[in-house]
Amino acid sequence: MPYLIKGLNAGVARRNEYNVTFLPEPHCELKLKKGAYESFGIEFKPEYFRKLSKDDAPLFRNFVSAVLEGRPSSITGSHHMATPQIMDVVSELVHFRYPGKMRKLYIRSRVVDLLRLSLENIAMEKEGTNEISVSDMRALNSVKEYLLENLDNPGSLREISLRTGINEFKLKTGFRKAFGKSVIAFVHEQRLVQAKTMITKTDLPLKVIAMKAGYRNISNFTTAFRKHFGYPPGTLKRNSAAEEPNS
Repeated sequence: MPYLIKGLNAGVARRNEYNVTFLPEPHCELKLKKGAYESFGIEFKPEYFRKLSKDDAPLFRNFVSAVLEGRPSSITGSHHMATPQIMDVVSELVHFRYPGKMRKLYIRSRVVDLLRLSLENIAMEKEGTNEISVSDMRALNSVKEYLLENLDNPGSLREISLRTGINEFKLKTGFRKAFGKSVIAFVHEQRLVQAKTMITKTDLPLKVIAMKAGYRNISNFTTAFRKHFGYPPGTLKRNSAAEEPNS
């Protein structure tokens, strides 16, 4: 996606890439081909970055100086591939409806997590400590997208390898290194995320949702759900019902 920001060089943002940019004037020109696009952004007040001004990393100090002086600036001249952890936080912020009155606090905490993960990832790339190449990370992100689109029946590791064009060894080792979990564990986890969405967005009974998530026994589903999210699915169901307006 080609873009032009006043005061900065023109650039191209690719799928799942990000940067941290300061704009004194909220103006950005995009050159888009016909089609559907989705983007995600969070705005911080310039004063927020004063907290980073004492950071030992020269990369961040230079950016913070530009922010405080009111100069357009990006933390680096190139974009960075979002890690799975970053994408998971983005997905939570976009899709998850935290139950109860703690929603605002939850959002604030996850926004801070997102900024921290983003800066840590940039620092790791600059220091050359990332063990996964950009091309491999893009391939693994494609695998992740395939899995998310085929949670009901992703196939065996060999079938996933053939369908996504990544060799089976790299699929096993690279996926775990990138996502911190195996392909199977990722699928199970995302089925729980999907189940959470169904609980809040549909009227399906928990037993049916558990079956769709791959659990024949609702008690096993409840245990897995509580272990992953920190509360049982029944609590989320009750909070969702309580938030609905009276007819």
